[in-house]
Amino acid sequence: MAKRFDDPKYDAAFDRCIDVMTQMLLKYGPQILAQKEKAPPV
Repeated sequence: MAKRFDDPKYDAAFDRCIDVMTQMLLKYGPQILAQKEKAPPV
């Protein structure tokens, strides 16, 4: 793990946040892209 903040608690929280965001992108990303392709351009 890389050190991003002075406080280790913040580093751990940041890593957890990135992990959750990555999991959501992997799970819901294809569905969102499919919806965006169907929507008419504004």
